[in-house]
Amino acid sequence: MVEIKLRKEVLLIVLVICTLSFGATVMERKVVIPEGGFDSYYLHSFSIFLTRDGKASILIDDLKHLFLYTQNNLKTVDIDRKNNIFLNGFVENDHAMLAFVISPERYRYSGINIYDIQKGFGKPAAYIKIPIKLQDTPLGRLIPVPQMPGKYYILSNQETFLGVEAFTRCLGGGHISGYAKPYLAEINNGEISEYKKIKYGGKKYEDFNIKEYVSTVEMIHCLGLRHPKEHDGVLEPNSPVVLYYACYNPKEEQVVRSSNIYEIKSGPGSYKFGPLSLAVNDSNAFIVFSFHKYPFRGSPQNDIQKITSDIYYFQCDNNSTVNAVKIAKGFVPLVKLDSAGNVYVFWLDYNGNIVYKTKKDDRWSDERIILTGATMVSDVIFKKYFSVEFDEDNNLHVVFRTSEGIVYTKLKLE
Repeated sequence: MVEIKLRKEVLLIVLVICTLSFGATVMERKVVIPEGGFDSYYLHSFSIFLTRDGKASILIDDLKHLFLYTQNNLKTVDIDRKNNIFLNGFVENDHAMLAFVISPERYRYSGINIYDIQKGFGKPAAYIKIPIKLQDTPLGRLIPVPQMPGKYYILSNQETFLGVEAFTRCLGGGHISGYAKPYLAEINNGEISEYKKIKYGGKKYEDFNIKEYVSTVEMIHCLGLRHPKEHDGVLEPNSPVVLYYACYNPKEEQVVRSSNIYEIKSGPGSYKFGPLSLAVNDSNAFIVFSFHKYPFRGSPQNDIQKITSDIYYFQCDNNSTVNAVKIAKGFVPLVKLDSAGNVYVFWLDYNGNIVYKTKKDDRWSDERIILTGATMVSDVIFKKYFSVEFDEDNNLHVVFRTSEGIVYTKLKLE
């Protein structure tokens, strides 16, 4: 990972105004972890978990450690990550929770521990035993069902092998590549059901990897990438990669709404999707993503200024879809809804500013800078290096990295 040095005149401005906010009022600002207090090479993601009282729990993952910042207190999550694989965090019963899968040996999973952040990590708040026949199945995410404590789904991408040709190659000792397909298992009262393949409406000979999801009481909204393969599991030359949305009803075991959003041709690295972001309300799905292009195939990826990174917005409701439209240039786009249902899109621009625009009455506002001084690193094109969430009072909570370290800020947008 290469850190990008700004030009002298830009750097000077950033150092002077790095704590200022142009499109918002700063209510609170804390350096959560000073620079040097984490492994910047492995820094992976930031997450914010909000309870109804507006209090934020911040989770920072550098793949070696999980740092938890809550109520002005920073601590390292004291769990052996060699035998406990972090799945994800969520809010349940107004408590922030972290889920880990227990892995006593490689590629074998015996159970899931769910910890309540407020109660600590000595004893799990819940334990889910994985049946022996499912212990070889890789786990992806634990999905809580809103308003139904104790009910979850496990989302897993599993490799499926198809066709007589694959069977023949197996007998001959040849290498076989399968097809990545999404599977879902239901958890009720600590019991896990059999995994069932999600019938998402895609082709038989293709991968479909779900990257983002949002769960509601009845639906699981999925966002991922479809990639066609030849019949022996090999990627087709110059085959398209399709960004795909599906609204899945687990009870009926069917997709009730879906759409191909954007398509690119696969290649050695000149064209890539960046991070994806998804938000939903009762009838709409709101999606933003970045699509970046390098100057030429195989070109260096450590000069952000030479990478063209466009941000697109897509909206889908029960009756229609709107084509993906380019709304900005930048990195790490995030789409969020405030308590009134207004749509906001946030991103990092090329100069390390956190910028947003909002959509009202089918019209986009002008871009507004709310924070400056974000550290720009080469892998910002595909990692989520900042996080934002609205609380019930429409205060905006932001976590991002600066030259000082990892910073948490609470804002009121103007």
